[in-house]
Amino acid sequence: MAVLGWVLLALYATLKWRHGGAVWRDLGWTLPPWQHLAVAAPVGGVPAAAVTLIGRSAGRASAPATTWTFIPLAVMLGPIVEESFFRGCLLPLVAKSTGNLAAIILTAVLFAVFHRPPTVLHCACFAMSGIFYGWSRADSGSTTTPALMHCIYNLALLATRKM
Repeated sequence: MAVLGWVLLALYATLKWRHGGAVWRDLGWTLPPWQHLAVAAPVGGVPAAAVTLIGRSAGRASAPATTWTFIPLAVMLGPIVEESFFRGCLLPLVAKSTGNLAAIILTAVLFAVFHRPPTVLHCACFAMSGIFYGWSRADSGSTTTPALMHCIYNLALLATRKM
């Protein structure tokens, strides 16, 4: 996460220097159509529920307890930083040379690998979430939609953990 933070800071500085004050718009942080916002919350929670059910059916114990200080990081800062990089910067850049479908799949796989999944099943779950996020970014034209989905996903996962 720290490396991604530094990469995003360097990206921000470069965009700020080259484009003036339009950095957030260039990363896709715009208000999406209301339909995308209405769908983002329920769709964000569905993959989290699936991951929880898969983990429990495989006999895996729930994740270790989460401290309250970690929650704002996991629910807000993490999704904002990750979505700014993967869907705000990387996806549009890759889409220019490969098209949206390939860019969505490639960024979803990179997103999954970035999270260092312990099993192939976990990797598939991260990749599927990344595909949902990428599709919503491409369809809405806004990074706000996948970030909201990602926030809801993380919140739903944390809600299933023992505090």
